[in-house]
Amino acid sequence: MHGDDALKAQIESDVYEHRSTKAEIVEYYQEAYPGKGKGGRGLAWKQALVADVLREKGITPEGTDPKEYKKQVSSANRRFDPSRLSSPEPKNKAEYKALGKKLPPQPPKDINYTVRVTGEIRISNWCRPVDFTVTVGSGSDFSLQGANAQAFTENPNVYDLVEAYWQGDDPGYAGWCSGPTFTIES
Repeated sequence: MHGDDALKAQIESDVYEHRSTKAEIVEYYQEAYPGKGKGGRGLAWKQALVADVLREKGITPEGTDPKEYKKQVSSANRRFDPSRLSSPEPKNKAEYKALGKKLPPQPPKDINYTVRVTGEIRISNWCRPVDFTVTVGSGSDFSLQGANAQAFTENPNVYDLVEAYWQGDDPGYAGWCSGPTFTIES
């Protein structure tokens, strides 16, 4: 994996946040599963969330007695009734954290990290070793700030780093001879 894909994977791994509270988990499922759900009964987000919560506990329709499974579904459904959605459920904190690790991570609310780039960059027809850092989120000589920091974090690409390093000038960037390698520093 090279270039933009490697950069995106590194940023998601080191900078993105995993949902870990009941409210964050419920919000994700409500956005990811809109609609009425299976058979037009209930809410799709609630059905998907209950199934995943039970699966986290090892309770599946295939591996559980049908009566027991129905009982577990009913119990889990009550946890996500509208009147209980604001309850943080400290006793289930570890369960929500584990489930959140399996959901797609989300960009951080406060963006402030540094990307170190090393490798050999091709400028016109020449290869040139580079080792530079670009700060994402706060000001410095080479930085992506504000809306640029948010956009970069959500859709990172190597060219934006090169452009920030050369402060908006295009030095004749033509790709990489070797690398690039990225290190994220928070």
